[in-house]
Amino acid sequence: MSSCGDRAMRKFVVGMSHSVVLRGPWADVKYKRDVSVSDARGHYIPLTGSTGGRNTDLRSKTGCINVSTPPQTLNLLLIRRHRRSQKTMISEEIDPVSQAERLLHALQDSHTRLELDVLKHLEGTASAILAFARSGINSYAPINTLPAEVLGIVFQHFLPSEGRGFRFSGYEEPRMAEEVRSRTTLTHVCRRWRLVALDMATLWTVIDEFCHDSSSAFLARSGDMSLQVYVKQTLCRDAGRTLIPHGSRIRDLHLSIPRERRSVVPSTAPEFPFEAENLERLCIVTDARPFDESRPNIDLDMSPVLFPGPTPRLKMLILRGMCWLPVIPYSTLTHLHITQGTPVSLVTLLAFLGRCTALEELILVDIYIGRASGVPLDHAVALPHLRMLVLGINQSHLSMRRLLQYLLLPAAVTLRVNGVYAFRALSDLRPFPKLPFTSGLDTLSIDHTIGRLVIRASGPSSMLLLDFKEYPIASHDHAIHLMKSLIPFDSIVDLRYRSHTLHARLAVHLLADEPMPSLAKLSFVDVGDVPIVTEALAERRDAYVHAISAALERSPNLQELQLWSADAEFPSRLALRASAPSLRTLVFHRSGKSDAVSDLDTLRGQAKDAQMCSCLECEPPMTIPGVDPVHHIYEWRS
Repeated sequence: MSSCGDRAMRKFVVGMSHSVVLRGPWADVKYKRDVSVSDARGHYIPLTGSTGGRNTDLRSKTGCINVSTPPQTLNLLLIRRHRRSQKTMISEEIDPVSQAERLLHALQDSHTRLELDVLKHLEGTASAILAFARSGINSYAPINTLPAEVLGIVFQHFLPSEGRGFRFSGYEEPRMAEEVRSRTTLTHVCRRWRLVALDMATLWTVIDEFCHDSSSAFLARSGDMSLQVYVKQTLCRDAGRTLIPHGSRIRDLHLSIPRERRSVVPSTAPEFPFEAENLERLCIVTDARPFDESRPNIDLDMSPVLFPGPTPRLKMLILRGMCWLPVIPYSTLTHLHITQGTPVSLVTLLAFLGRCTALEELILVDIYIGRASGVPLDHAVALPHLRMLVLGINQSHLSMRRLLQYLLLPAAVTLRVNGVYAFRALSDLRPFPKLPFTSGLDTLSIDHTIGRLVIRASGPSSMLLLDFKEYPIASHDHAIHLMKSLIPFDSIVDLRYRSHTLHARLAVHLLADEPMPSLAKLSFVDVGDVPIVTEALAERRDAYVHAISAALERSPNLQELQLWSADAEFPSRLALRASAPSLRTLVFHRSGKSDAVSDLDTLRGQAKDAQMCSCLECEPPMTIPGVDPVHHIYEWRS
């Protein structure tokens, strides 16, 4: 207590009522004769009792406070006594369990029928108490002991695509109802989850502009974060009005055009009222029948303006089923994906691609080139920064193969050709253009099964994937011509080949009878026999083995051979001592019921280092890392 307080405690004024009035900090406390102290709130603090086993009587025998008691001691004793009395009052008068039990017993013992209003009031009170209790119980759950930052990570994994937003590919409509519902659900679990979720601005950056209620709430909760926006146009409203104050935050924009407007080319006035100066990815799709010739053809001179201002940061453009191209800065695009749409002439398409000088990834799926003539043979479109070119050909008469004649691909590029009609399209390309990037290929995989052919190749900086969904073996002459045009057989070091006994003399025809002087390792997978006429089985098998042996003879520097087969005699049939005299290592991966008769000594007679193991221990290495796409951007047509 301060010195001022000490002086005040020493100034006692004893009145006729035998009370003591203190001045200073304790001026609002009145010491009464009934051995208690009354504070300003009407609570009485007894001045007698025991504390720590010692007598704490502060009164003299006359009923007045003993003035010899030090003021500091008096102050501490009063405060302690007051606190104990407060705790006792709370425990006795506000104990929630006791009150709840007394109320329940009173209601159960009552024989009086309560009024309806009273019962409804009790029901509301009970519901509030139950919600309070459940909230308290949830606070003890293990997940609610996590920090808000960790709980936010859990929320992200709960969302579709783990919180990365809707899938931005163009081949399917985003599931916006699922995106909105999953985020709203998090706010309905408990109070803490709701508070944490509402405090996470990144959780609310997916905007469905078509749904006004959710978009308004999400825009408010997202703060200043970048937005991924879905806009669905209709005939009865102007899209994008709610986005005007938030245009600078839009990074991804998915525009869905209804069937009723699929043939309408927007006017030169801006299609949307909001700015998009920070837009990075734009996807425009419409639901239309592919190659509908009743719609307008794509015309570069009829390109509509979408936004009032420029979009200098736009890097990715995805178009599906469109009959027009938007006005955007094509020279800054790095990713361009176009599929289906109305017919476009080869001259127009090449002129359009010529504007995209910064392209790194170009994906064209089922582009209908309506007129392929009129382009000089020496015309070329350079794409010096291109890292990947994907051609998806699933329809006939598209003429997409012509693009390979006029596109200048850099040395470090990946070319993928996919589709049901891909083989037929490339087979008709005569003469086949020279593709300089293929000269660096040194690893080759040929996966030839019945009716399908997959060719993979890679080099230090380039890759090739030809995924032919349909390959009629009767067209093997076209396939041989294609392989000679694409594959530098004299540079192949590592070869993987899967074939079938049914192919007989065409077992390895895709090697085009070319010499392979650099080949050091061959992995061959023998698929085995199929139900065929018994009389022809031996003849087919002999032709099959002879074709493989001939390929080995054209590889004078072969060091390692790995075989997968269910035929235990398959290594012996190849006569490796004669067909591959340079062979040092032979690994036979056994499979089938005939494994028991495999003889390791026989294998050692074929090569110096012979090994035998189960095919389950090692899968055939038909894939080449980096060649196959991890995510098929065009899988909706594959």
